[in-house]
Amino acid sequence: MRGALAAGLAIVVAAGEAFAIDARAYAYPLKASANGRYLVDQDGKPFLLIGDSAQSAAVNLTAGEVEVYLADRAAKGFSAINLNVIEHQFARGGKGATLSGVPTNRAGQLPFTKDAAGGAYDGTFGTADFGSPNDAYFAFVERVVDRAAAHGILVTLAYPYTGYSGSQQGWWSELTNSANTAAKCRAFGQYLATGNPAGGFNGFKDKANVIWVVGGDRFPGSDPAPESAETRLLAVLQGLRSAGAMQLHTADWDAPDIVHDEPRFLPYFGVNAIYSYGEPHKNGHTYATARRGYAATPVLPGFLRETGYESEKWIDGSPPSLRKYHWWALLSGATTGVIYGHRDVWGFATASWNPRFFSGYADWRDSLSSTGALDMRRMAVLLNGIPWYRLVPSELAGMKKLVTSANGTQGRDDYVAAAASPDGSLLVAYVPPSGGTAPQGVVIDMTAMAGPSRARWWSPTTGEFALSSASLPNTGTHAFTTPGNNGARSNDWLLLLDPAGRADGSSPGSAASMAPSSCGCRQAPLGAGMFLVPFLARRAARHPSLRAAERAGRAARRSTAGLSPRRNVP
Repeated sequence: MRGALAAGLAIVVAAGEAFAIDARAYAYPLKASANGRYLVDQDGKPFLLIGDSAQSAAVNLTAGEVEVYLADRAAKGFSAINLNVIEHQFARGGKGATLSGVPTNRAGQLPFTKDAAGGAYDGTFGTADFGSPNDAYFAFVERVVDRAAAHGILVTLAYPYTGYSGSQQGWWSELTNSANTAAKCRAFGQYLATGNPAGGFNGFKDKANVIWVVGGDRFPGSDPAPESAETRLLAVLQGLRSAGAMQLHTADWDAPDIVHDEPRFLPYFGVNAIYSYGEPHKNGHTYATARRGYAATPVLPGFLRETGYESEKWIDGSPPSLRKYHWWALLSGATTGVIYGHRDVWGFATASWNPRFFSGYADWRDSLSSTGALDMRRMAVLLNGIPWYRLVPSELAGMKKLVTSANGTQGRDDYVAAAASPDGSLLVAYVPPSGGTAPQGVVIDMTAMAGPSRARWWSPTTGEFALSSASLPNTGTHAFTTPGNNGARSNDWLLLLDPAGRADGSSPGSAASMAPSSCGCRQAPLGAGMFLVPFLARRAARHPSLRAAERAGRAARRSTAGLSPRRNVP
C-alpha cells in the first residue's frame, strides 16, 4: 500500500498576499519518524498536517461540490481534512434535516438497510443494524477519499463518531443496541477495510492517504465485559486491522484528552490526536493538553485534532483566538500539526440548512476564504520554510526553559509558547493577543542558541517578517518587544531566532531585506524603537481591487450553484 500523491505548486494571491504553497509529493502511507515526534512519508519526508474540518462532506455534498471544496483546500495549503465515514445528525437529507435521526446523503442513501428488529431501516435514532451496510453509501465516501488523494490531501477518517454524551449527534445508541454485538461490530470493521467490490465499494484498507480515527466526543468507558460499549467499539477497530487496514490509527475521546487516556485502545495507536478547548475545559489553554501529550508514553506523533472553531461560541471563535489555540498547541507538543474548523464549513451549511448550534450561519462556499482559513495558509507557508519537525517545547524532553519573563509561566492567558531545536539553530516563540494592538514584551534565554542569532518578528495575519536584529549573542537573556499592530488590529506575533548571517537576513532598509525569505514570506525592516508600518495600507496599495474581485468570485460561484446572492459577506 504505497502511493505518491502530488499536491503540486500553487502560487496564490488573496487579501493582498502572495503565497508559495510548497510543492510536495508524499509517498503515502504516513508513519512515525525515527524519534516518534512527527509524521513522515515512506521516503522519510516530514509531513506537516494542516487540516480542515469537513466532517459532513460525504453526506452534505454532491460529487461536484466535493471537487470545489477539495480544490479550494489544496490551493490554500491544507494537507489534510477530517471526514466522518458515517454521519448521524448533522446533514441536510432524511431525518438529519430535522436533526432527529440519521441523514441520507445527497443521493438519498442511508448507510444501512436494516434496523435492529430486522425491518427496513429508515434512519430512526438508535435502530441501525451494523450488519446491513449499504454499499452505495460507502462507495460515495470512498470516492471522497479518492478525490482527496488526487489533490494530495490526507484524510483523517472517523468511524463511528460516537457523539457528545451519547446524544443523537453520533452512533452511541446504535453501538449499544441489541443487534450490534461485539462480533457484528468486528464484522463491520472488516467491511470498512475490505468493502464489497461486487456492490461497488472497494473498502479503505488500500487507501494510502488515510489515518483512522475511532470514537468522538465521548469516552467509551473502562468496562472489559464481552458486550460493553467499550468492547464493541474496540471490536470495530480490531476488525479493521484484522482485515488489513494497517494505516495509522488514533482516537477522538472527550476534550480535553489525548489518546493515552484510554489504555485498552492505546496499543493500537500510532499517532496522538490531541483534543482540547483548554485545560481546565474551555479556558482555551490548548498548550496544557499538548504538553501533556508530548510528555506521555509511549511517545507518539501529536497533532491538534480539534479546538475552537471559527465563528462558533463554545469558546471564543474569533480569528485572533483561533491563532492562539493553534500556535499554542503546535509549539507545545502538537508538533505534527493542527486541524482548523469553521462553523459554516464542517457541516456544509446552506441558506436552507445548518446544524443550528448558533446564529449567523452563511453558505459554506462564502466561508472558504475566511480570515481563519487564510491564517492557516500563512501557518503552512511559514512552517514549510523552516525545520519545524526539530522543535522541542520549552521544558520538555530535556529542553531548557526558553522564556524567562513572567509570561513564560504556564497557566496564564498571556503564556508565550516556545520551542527550539536541540542543536540551537532555531527557536520559535508565539506571543498571544492581549485584546489590543499595544506592543508586548518577552524575555528569551539566548543560551538556547548555538551561536549569534538573527531575530525576526513574523505577523500571522500578513505573512510578513520584521527584522528585529541581524545578530544577537547567545549569552544571557534578551528582552524583545513585539511591533504592536500585526496588520489586523491585533497584536499576536511569532519570534523566530536562527543563525546570524543568513542570505536573506541583510541589514534593515536594504533591498535584500524585502526579498522573499526562505519560507516564501516577505520581510520588512524594523529599526530600534520603530513600529512596523501598518500592513493593511500596504496590502491595499498593492492590490486595490482584490476584495472586489473576491466578492465577484463568490457571486459567480453562487450563481453557478443556483443560489441567490448572499448579503453581508465581507
